Amino acid sequence: MRWALLLVPCIVTGACSVSGVPAGQSGAVVPVVGANDLGAASPPDDAGGAPTGTANCGCTRRPGSGTSFMCPPGVGESSTTTIGTSGGTASLLGQQGKASGVAFSIDIPPTALAADTVIEITETATPPPADFIDWSPVWQLAPAGTPFATPARLTVPWSNHDGVIDPMMAIYVSDDGVSWTRVADDYMNAGFNQGSLIRLPQYILNGYPKTAAQLGCP
Repeated sequence: MRWALLLVPCIVTGACSVSGVPAGQSGAVVPVVGANDLGAASPPDDAGGAPTGTANCGCTRRPGSGTSFMCPPGVGESSTTTIGTSGGTASLLGQQGKASGVAFSIDIPPTALAADTVIEITETATPPPADFIDWSPVWQLAPAGTPFATPARLTVPWSNHDGVIDPMMAIYVSDDGVSWTRVADDYMNAGFNQGSLIRLPQYILNGYPKTAAQLGCP
């Protein structure tokens, strides 16, 4: 199955512009840039490939005809967790976690943080980028830019309804809600994807940029 911000200024004004790739993710990353309604991005270079379910749009968390209970939008739920030098886990079940049976979480290992840090996770009600096939809501993290001395493990739940798990689906991160970058070591599990972070981005979602065949999807 296609399972699976707080508003930044450009979302409000519609004057989003292309920016650089967010720094600080581990390994090589594939940049994806464009406007979104956070507006429409160009598909990645490999978008001409053959993802499964290309003829199907699936459901979406954007308002309109593509909505479904299998694509639950966020409703602004938040969690705060204080994590120190001994490490710990910050998590939020939210609407997507209830649908997937897996919470959004960041597992921070011992010594990754130099001091006690309050990690805030918000499952936002903001629609995902218009140029993405979305498999999750958009999460916002704080304090954005917080570095990890050793990589933290990220778990991102997903759901969709078209009966096919699409191999193009992955975790994407953004520092501005405009430019999105695929997490380099992303991999798919049952109802969630996982990957590494070496610093905290501002926004995270699960999905992928629409292919040419999917540009008419809601």
